[in-house]
Amino acid sequence: MATIVIITPLTWFLMAIVYLGIPLNVNNFGGNPFIYMALTGVMELVPTIVGVVFSKRFSRVPVMSISFFASGLCCLVVIAVTEEIWWLRWILVMVAMEMISTTYMMSYVWAAELYPTVIRSRGSCSCSLGGHFGFVIAPFITDFLAKRFWWLPNIILGLCGVVAGALVFLLPETKDLNLCETMQDVEERWKASKRKHSCDLHNLEVSSNVRSKDDSSRKSAIGGNYEYQESLLCSRT
Repeated sequence: MATIVIITPLTWFLMAIVYLGIPLNVNNFGGNPFIYMALTGVMELVPTIVGVVFSKRFSRVPVMSISFFASGLCCLVVIAVTEEIWWLRWILVMVAMEMISTTYMMSYVWAAELYPTVIRSRGSCSCSLGGHFGFVIAPFITDFLAKRFWWLPNIILGLCGVVAGALVFLLPETKDLNLCETMQDVEERWKASKRKHSCDLHNLEVSSNVRSKDDSSRKSAIGGNYEYQESLLCSRT
């Protein structure tokens, strides 16, 4: 429970920096700012439309981690792309915006599933508070830091996405599971998932050992028969 309470606001904080930082970085990107903002709005609209399908079909951890990593890596790769290949820069930025919009959409669903009923409203508010702190920080990154180093905002946005994608793996999976009522339910479910994972690893290790023993016994039997046949052949000769 402590892991959920600490990690979820932190991921929302990093997510908000990337989510707001990409549109605010229009002055440092170059090109037509009006087309830039219009396209970012379109990229944000797509995950909102297909969000129901994403939340029903796909697990939370893979989708969130892939989206975070993809948005962060796109922001980092943009720095290495020259202005002559302007279309590639536009594609990378729009992909980053679409990916971070996907995480923003699914974060509301996942936060409600992670917190039990007794503190669900408080947990969701703590996540939202972390996100608002990220919204406060984002303008300082894209305005003040960019005046000295034009590439620094993209590096910060990229690192925020990558770090958030790594933190997601510390949270439990909640797809197709009933909502927890109490904090004790969360702890018991977490322990049960850990035991199941350890049992799966143990069964896999046992099965591999059994297969290796069978193979070794089969080889020894084959080797013994070969040695016996070889001895008979030598005695005949």
